[in-house]
Amino acid sequence: INGAQFKDLFIFTNNTKNIKKHDGGTGAIADLGGISAANITLAKTLEVNNSHCIIGNVVLSGTRDNKYIAWSDKNAPETWLAATSNLASNMNINETSDELLRIKRLGIVNVVYKNKSIWLLLNIGLPFIFVKRLFTEAIGIVGPDAVIEWNNVHYFVGNDLDIYRFDAVRLDSLAARRGIKDYIISQANTNKISRTTTGIDTEQREIYFTFDRKETSSLVWENKFDVVYHYEEDRFSIRDSIITAMGLYKQAASIKTIDSHTGIIIDQIGGIPTDLFGVEGIPLFKPIIGNIDGNIYRFNYIDSFDGSD
Repeated sequence: INGAQFKDLFIFTNNTKNIKKHDGGTGAIADLGGISAANITLAKTLEVNNSHCIIGNVVLSGTRDNKYIAWSDKNAPETWLAATSNLASNMNINETSDELLRIKRLGIVNVVYKNKSIWLLLNIGLPFIFVKRLFTEAIGIVGPDAVIEWNNVHYFVGNDLDIYRFDAVRLDSLAARRGIKDYIISQANTNKISRTTTGIDTEQREIYFTFDRKETSSLVWENKFDVVYHYEEDRFSIRDSIITAMGLYKQAASIKTIDSHTGIIIDQIGGIPTDLFGVEGIPLFKPIIGNIDGNIYRFNYIDSFDGSD
């Protein structure tokens, strides 16, 4: 699930059902208005920046266009049909053939991560509103959840399985020279590499990148490992992550879980699994515990790498 706040609305998508909005005042969940007027039904990624709602990798007129970007009118997230009276519009980043995986804000800049390149989406106002700039064709991202922002810097896992720090001006490799990249290559399940996720623990001052291990079970409870970057000390450590429960959510007296990959809500008290995106008007599930990918982990310490060469 990918989403962002727009004033009193939380707008989100899971790439399989219509884009949704949660009204913070009424608590209702409903389809986001105005999208169908632009012939868009689904979107893989969504961001809010520069007073616009921005979506990418969409189903347009019934056909997937994995290079397409659209944005709403300014301060009007439910106006998407471009007209002379508004600032809604769209573009296609088809100069490179790779798939668009994530749009993520970085200050006033929007970074467009594709699987083999990185682009910048810059807000310049009239008459173009946004313009695209290629940053690099040398590096892309492994999956839509493999990037996180901290202190106006992005940290992400590249398609070469290195870990990078990016501030929209400079792109720095963090893992390759310390042996971490080789460890990831040797341990990560490349068939599930697009499921790589990120999280941050500001109290411990660490950013972690969670990978599926090779040869893990096909069951829900799988062994994973975390590559942890201690950003103040500029060093890495490796942790074995064993999922002990999915992220807990609460509605009334029942405890819920949500599968971050399928969007399926499961009632822990024995109810029938419910598709969050298929139910209208239900209250937003309030997280009582969890992390960036909706999972709760038990960490087992394996090894530590200092910041030296």
